[in-house]
Amino acid sequence: MVNVNPASQADELKYALNLVGIKALIMPEQFSHSHYVDIIRHIIPDISKFDGSIVKSLEVPDLKYVIVCDHKKHKGMINFEDLYTIYTKNDEKEMHEREASCNFETTANIQFTSGTTGYPKGATLSHHNILNNANQIAIRMGYTQDTKICLPVPLYHCVGMVLGSLAALNSGAT
Repeated sequence: MVNVNPASQADELKYALNLVGIKALIMPEQFSHSHYVDIIRHIIPDISKFDGSIVKSLEVPDLKYVIVCDHKKHKGMINFEDLYTIYTKNDEKEMHEREASCNFETTANIQFTSGTTGYPKGATLSHHNILNNANQIAIRMGYTQDTKICLPVPLYHCVGMVLGSLAALNSGAT
């Protein structure tokens, strides 16, 4: 999973997509003042020429899927609800194979900075980084399985911590 700052503009998003070779981008149509569908159309001007399943672009060569979490359909992009109709048993098999190949040092998350001093930098976190950090925070703060956590910071900064905290609490590591 790669978290990209939701305030990223076209050039920053394109940079992040290409830097880590993102294959699938999942996004809302828009949020606040950012219109993500328009940003993607700026990055890939001919996206509407694709049939909605696989994107082929010289600008972002690794990107294959743009998935929009909205009810409205956008040419060249997949509506999130459509994922249920294109799922196959091969997808399930591949998921199980990938799960079996993971270990605690496998990269689980790349979090991009806001890029205030240039292009955003990607911080690479392993499963162990996330879970150990969350576990140590949970222990230090005296969390129990009944603890409720509210993180009022931007989601792209804390999603790994939230997932790790939940995993640590659910495993009984308090």
